[in-house]
Amino acid sequence: MMFQRLTCAALFLALGGVQAAEEDHETCACLAEELGFTINCAAEDVMKAALPLLQTNDCDTDCSSTVCKTQFGIIQAHHDYCLGSDVPEEVEAALHIYEDTCESCEIVRLVDPNLPECPAVVCNDGSGNDAYNKLVGNGCGTTCTAACADDFRILKAVHDTCEEDSLDTAAELAFHTYEEACEDFNCNILTEEDQLECHHDEGEGGDSAAAGNWHAVALLLVSVSGAWTALIV
Repeated sequence: MMFQRLTCAALFLALGGVQAAEEDHETCACLAEELGFTINCAAEDVMKAALPLLQTNDCDTDCSSTVCKTQFGIIQAHHDYCLGSDVPEEVEAALHIYEDTCESCEIVRLVDPNLPECPAVVCNDGSGNDAYNKLVGNGCGTTCTAACADDFRILKAVHDTCEEDSLDTAAELAFHTYEEACEDFNCNILTEEDQLECHHDEGEGGDSAAAGNWHAVALLLVSVSGAWTALIV
C-alpha cells in the first residue's frame, strides 16, 4: 500500500510539472515575431485596424484562427506595453471583450522616467481587490487625490504583473477608469529585460522543461511496471 501511495504521489508531481511548463504564457515580443506584427506605440492606426477584424471574425467566441490570434495580439501587446496616452480608448475598451476567449501574451509596460516604482505585491492575497474597494469608497474614480495614490498603485501593480484572476471582474474592468483619473499618481513596473526582444532560448527552455517532465513520467511508468512485475513474480 505504501508503495502504491508513493508511486501515485510521484506521478502526480511529475504531471504537475508538465502542466506548469505548458501553461507558461508566451512573451509578446515572441508572439509578434511569430505572427508578423510590430509593437510600436506610435502605430494607433494599426491598433484601430485590428478591431473590425476581431469583430467580423467573431473572435469573442472563437479565437483559434491566425487572424484572431494576430489581431488580439496586436491590441493586447500595445495595451499592456504602451503608456495610456498612446492607446486609443476604443482599443482599451475592446480588449476586455476578447481577453476571456483569446490567450494573452506577457509584456511589462513601458517605463515612464517621470514616475516612481510601483509597490511590490502578492498576487493571490486579495490586496488588489481591497485597493479597488477603497478607491470606490473614496470616490477616486471622479476625484483622485493624494489619498487615493497608494491604493491606485497597488491596483496597478496587481493588474499589470499578476494573472487576470487575481482581480475580481469589477476591479479588472474598472482599472482603466482609475488609470485615467489617477494619472498623476501612476507608477512604473520595473524589469531589466528588453520587452521588445524575443528571447528564443527562454521559449526553448520552456519546451525543454515540458519535454523533460514528460520523459520523467515515462521513466516513472516504466519503473512502476517493472516493480509490479517483480512483485507478482
